[in-house]
Amino acid sequence: MRRAQTDAKIEIVVKPSEEWIQRVNLYIRNIGLGPAYDLSFDINPETMTEGTRQLIEDFTKTNFLKSGLEYLGPGQEVVSHDSQMNENFEQKMSSVLHFIVHYKSATGKQHEERFRIDFSELKGFSRIGTPPLYVIARSLEKIESAIHNAVLVG
Repeated sequence: MRRAQTDAKIEIVVKPSEEWIQRVNLYIRNIGLGPAYDLSFDINPETMTEGTRQLIEDFTKTNFLKSGLEYLGPGQEVVSHDSQMNENFEQKMSSVLHFIVHYKSATGKQHEERFRIDFSELKGFSRIGTPPLYVIARSLEKIESAIHNAVLVG
């Protein structure tokens, strides 16, 4: 029980971007209650097409997937560079990537997590409306502009 309260637990998921559904990112998150140290990542393609190669190239533009992370705290999340799914759509959607994450817990114990990400699971995703944070940002811009204009007139 004590170990469960102090160990890290790493999770990797792929999600479409809030702003544009055609962009996907990898989200690496520590869902455990303890910190993770010395994280390293291996990416092994199950399929090897131009789309798969492009996904790997896009995601690893964010250097931590190549060089690793020194620390990931409880609840902390890092996000990869995005990949545009509308380029080589069919090949990317048929891609399957295996991720292996190695890390140490606060007690120095070595951990390994394995993830299989099948991009075909994203087929059929859609979004209705505009993401709420985008709407709020646009509204704040309008309010700022209105205040600015009111100050200039007044």
